[in-house]
Amino acid sequence: AREAVDFVPPSSGAADRLLPFELHARYFARQALAMLGDRAAKTFQSGVRHLEEKNLDIFFVTIEKSGSAFTEATRYNDYAMNARRFHWESQHMLGARMKTAERYRKVSFNKDDPQALLFVRERKTGAQGLTEPFVYLGRVAHVRSSGEYPVSIVWALEHPLSARLLEAFSR
Repeated sequence: AREAVDFVPPSSGAADRLLPFELHARYFARQALAMLGDRAAKTFQSGVRHLEEKNLDIFFVTIEKSGSAFTEATRYNDYAMNARRFHWESQHMLGARMKTAERYRKVSFNKDDPQALLFVRERKTGAQGLTEPFVYLGRVAHVRSSGEYPVSIVWALEHPLSARLLEAFSR
């Protein structure tokens, strides 16, 4: 019964009805990209994918970046600031004046603007040594950005994080 469940995710709402994801459910990056119709999902390696035909960016973020899987150059400063805000840092090669950064600054919840989806996991590898899936946090909107090479962006989350996810994704 419902009282035996420690958290029930909120509905993702009408705006997400065309997206195949359930809010706060877990997905592997290639799985999520395939669900969006990305034909190159099998070869996905980085943390960001832009689907131009959908005017959509998808961000895959790992919070804990220790160990050999992450070099100094890939230890981006990503974390939940609070239940409604998420700090994300771009790859070092992205400058504030570049076309991609300009597109990120236009991301909003307005369907006519560029859209972005955020998937986050606490760590890359779990207790049994298996790759961890990402938690789908929903759509995000640009709040502010700063810096140059890399660019730091504060995203507004359309749906707040649960206390458990906030604790896992905070610093």
